[in-house]
Amino acid sequence: MSNQWSYSPASIKFVTLPPMRMACHVVVSASPEEEAIESLVDWLVQAELQGTARLFGKNEEPLPDVESNVYGYGAYASIPENIDIPSHLAEARFSGGVYAMMESTDDITGSWQLLMDKLNEHPDYEPDSEARFCLEEHIRNDSPAGSSNAYWLQLFEPVRKKIK
Repeated sequence: MSNQWSYSPASIKFVTLPPMRMACHVVVSASPEEEAIESLVDWLVQAELQGTARLFGKNEEPLPDVESNVYGYGAYASIPENIDIPSHLAEARFSGGVYAMMESTDDITGSWQLLMDKLNEHPDYEPDSEARFCLEEHIRNDSPAGSSNAYWLQLFEPVRKKIK
């Protein structure tokens, strides 16, 4: 028997995300994630909200495609109702709900595929992506040595109870 610890991101949890008011920045380019996140985080720091806001991202139109390297990505930050959103950002409302959550590895596409595979095998829940969108929560990685990312990602796929 081995006592060696090994990391496995493959376990999924089911969580309820609350409704949230969000500030967002959408960028369309060959590599939109960093630009969308950087602009939003700069404002969060300036508005002294960085420690309280949750930071999410999701694909936007045009969606990633093998025929084009240009696609859209939106960065979203949860903010209080009384905060004014600057003109270079937009306001969005997130309805919340039940989500399957799994930690991503540096292989984000592979992690999404693994989450969907696990969810498709689950006896009680199924994807609900027609009604709500999936999200990636970006959690600041203050010790990025050995990681290629400045953020850890939690993947959130909307779910509903299976009808039996």
